[in-house]
Amino acid sequence: MAKDKFMVIFTLDNVRIQYGTVCSITSHDQEIVYNPDLSAVHGIPPHMWKLVDGKIVSNVPVEPITPAVVSQAMAPSFTKKQKVLMGLLAMIVVTILYLLIRH
Repeated sequence: MAKDKFMVIFTLDNVRIQYGTVCSITSHDQEIVYNPDLSAVHGIPPHMWKLVDGKIVSNVPVEPITPAVVSQAMAPSFTKKQKVLMGLLAMIVVTILYLLIRH
C-alpha cells in the first residue's frame, strides 16, 4: 500500500496535518511542508513542533511517549495512609463475605 500524500501546515499559532488531496492555497502567515519526515517528532503532539531549516523538530525538549512512559504515568501511587485504609477495607469485605457464605 502506497503512503498517502500529506502536508504539515504551520501557522502563527497552530500546526496541523492534512492528508489526502494537497491543496496549493497558501497564505502569507503560514508555511507548508509537503510529505515531511516526521521521525524526529514521533510521539510528540503537533502543537509542540516547529520548523527549522525545512525540518520539523520538537519545539520543547520532551520525552517521547513510549509504553514505558505511559505505564509509569498510569501506575498508582498511594500514600501509606491510603494503603492502610485499603487493607482495612479489604479485611471488612472479606469478613462480610465470610459471614454471608457461612449462613
